[in-house]
Amino acid sequence: MLNVHSIRFKTVAVLLMVFTLVLLFQMLYVAPILKNYDITEAIQNQESLARQLAGNLDYSFLQAKREFESMSTLPSIVSMERGLTDEAIERINDITQFFDYYYVLDEEGRWASDLYERRFVVGGGIPDYSMGWVNETLESDETIFFDIVLARAGTLESGFATRIHTVAGETVGILRGVMDFYEGSSMLDAVRKTKIGESGYAYVVASNGWLVEHPGITQQEDHFVVHDYHNYPPVSKVISGKEGSMEYTYGLDTWVASYHPLTNAGWGVVVHQPMAAIVLQAQQKSDEIVRWFLLAFVFTTIISVLIINHEFRPMTKLIEDIKHGDSPQEKKFPRDEIGQLAGQFSSLYTDLFTSREALRESEERYRSLVENVDLGITLVDSDFNILMTNESENSRHSKPACDYVGNKCYEELGGHQEICPNCPGAEAMATGRKIETEIERARHSGDEALSWVRIQAFPTMGSDGKPAGFIEVVEDITQRKQAEKEAELRHQQLVQTDKLASLGLLVSGVAHEINNPNSFIVTNGGLIKKFLESVAPILDDYYEKHGDFPVGQSSYSDMKELIPSRVEGILGGADRINRIVQGLRDFAKEQSSDLSDVDINIAARQAVSLLSNMIKTATDNFQVSLPEDLPKIKGNLQRLEQVIVNLLQNACQALTDKEKMISVTTCYDETIDKVVVQVADEGEGIAEESLMQIVNPFYTTKRDSGGTGLGLSISSSIIERHNGVLKFESVVGKGTIATVFLPTASKS
Repeated sequence: MLNVHSIRFKTVAVLLMVFTLVLLFQMLYVAPILKNYDITEAIQNQESLARQLAGNLDYSFLQAKREFESMSTLPSIVSMERGLTDEAIERINDITQFFDYYYVLDEEGRWASDLYERRFVVGGGIPDYSMGWVNETLESDETIFFDIVLARAGTLESGFATRIHTVAGETVGILRGVMDFYEGSSMLDAVRKTKIGESGYAYVVASNGWLVEHPGITQQEDHFVVHDYHNYPPVSKVISGKEGSMEYTYGLDTWVASYHPLTNAGWGVVVHQPMAAIVLQAQQKSDEIVRWFLLAFVFTTIISVLIINHEFRPMTKLIEDIKHGDSPQEKKFPRDEIGQLAGQFSSLYTDLFTSREALRESEERYRSLVENVDLGITLVDSDFNILMTNESENSRHSKPACDYVGNKCYEELGGHQEICPNCPGAEAMATGRKIETEIERARHSGDEALSWVRIQAFPTMGSDGKPAGFIEVVEDITQRKQAEKEAELRHQQLVQTDKLASLGLLVSGVAHEINNPNSFIVTNGGLIKKFLESVAPILDDYYEKHGDFPVGQSSYSDMKELIPSRVEGILGGADRINRIVQGLRDFAKEQSSDLSDVDINIAARQAVSLLSNMIKTATDNFQVSLPEDLPKIKGNLQRLEQVIVNLLQNACQALTDKEKMISVTTCYDETIDKVVVQVADEGEGIAEESLMQIVNPFYTTKRDSGGTGLGLSISSSIIERHNGVLKFESVVGKGTIATVFLPTASKS
């Protein structure tokens, strides 16, 4: 008995209703859409065909132009010598791929080469009605394309013309390449053979609307009949440079034409076919789809009804049991197969639910750990595809994780097109052990700021015991590296300070030892000078009365002027020694941090005096300009002297020969109210990449010769403490200018 309330009956009824609705939907809505889609697709295919044909023809014209321009530069053509030109034209006409023939005119429009082996035309002028294109060619700097014309010989011609000019640019003639278009023209084969649909075809028109190629019209080579199509709607559009499709009336029927212009020739290609043919083809395809859909749906419905009837029998028994009071909530099921299956499914679902909750909690704990740890973590497979990244790693690249997954790690994270050099992940997979390395790289993708990171790669093993990928853990260790660098810097500074302190003690001791004998020289030299001044009148009187007399190995007349000058020289040398010793003492003694009003010229003079011997050794062209009455600056004289000493030492070391100049200049710049000290040299200069780093601690290009890289760093620090600025300008091979800007005492 048929139970209209049963699930089987309702399911079958629903299937039939769905079938009926889908069938109506297919016939009333989908079929017309499919038909319209097929019509649109047919027109698009027609447009694509027109575009392809036009593109092929355009390319042929471009190749023809390239061939033509290469021929115009042949030496035999440029020579314009009769024999060479005729021979070249004959060879060109034999090998040309695009032109029917070439010929040459001189700059007056006279034949300069054979034409169809008619040598009698050479030297004669072309007709006056053709001089228009000759003059146009002579006035143009570019190759000119001449549109289609009907020649007097009855042929349809087109082609290119260009000036022939020497290497010096002198015009010596004109080269003309001629294309004849007729039924056998190879350039138009593709258009001639094109078929679309049952009755569609393609044709080509020139820019004036003349028909160049039409599969239904035969043209003879020497008797071309003009067919003017410029009034045809698609032709008028395509020769005006437009492309697209349109419907128009052709004869008694409606046709669909697709048209596309030729960029290099100004021509156009038109592909058209009757609209009725397109609609018929689309209708046939739509009807066929409906038939197949109907057949498939009927077959599917029958199979579904049979399956439902078979599968619902046990379920019906289960439903009857439930109706009798056996609630599924009580986990009581019949003992038949469906009941046992339901019980097993219930038990399995309970276990799965419990396991799923436990797994979800474990996954959340794992994800929370991975996402919140301050380390970049990336999981990569053996093919270097990214499987997962955490938030810390994503933040470095400013991209969400979904943009990384599935991409190559060396492209997304390393910015390479292949596996990164010294890739720790590749080494971890190769060795099966953890690999650790430290590198300096960009802090963020596209950022110029660098940071130090420690990369640890751990291999992951597959079920076969072979490496299946690796986990990359990235830790930012920039602060640690900076701390290590600062510690090393402080250590070096302490070492340098200790050296300078020891050197100061040594200089003070040496100065003291030199000062004692020098004091003896000064004292006794003064006594000798006074003695000579006292006895000079007596000796002169004796000389006047008794004449010249011997003194030592010479005579009194010779020694009279020499001895006093020598004594003066001894006293002057002793005074210089005294000033140098005092300068060494001042430079080496412990520097006070107190600031006072300082005359910068004093610091400059003391620095020059202290390095006088080095300066004399380095250059014969030393210039000093220290104008008086400069404003005082608030500073430490010894520290400023130390800066100028460092700058002068660098200038001396930069010179390559003694002819080069070193200058020390001071001045006052009223516009910025600053005292300026400038040390310039004509030395070897500083490269741009080094100029950016010369004030960095321990940066030196003279480490092999004892450079420490601290001189300019300390000088820069001293100037900064004086609220000043130290700038460098340098040109390699020309020299360097070091400029110090210091605020005046009033500004300080």
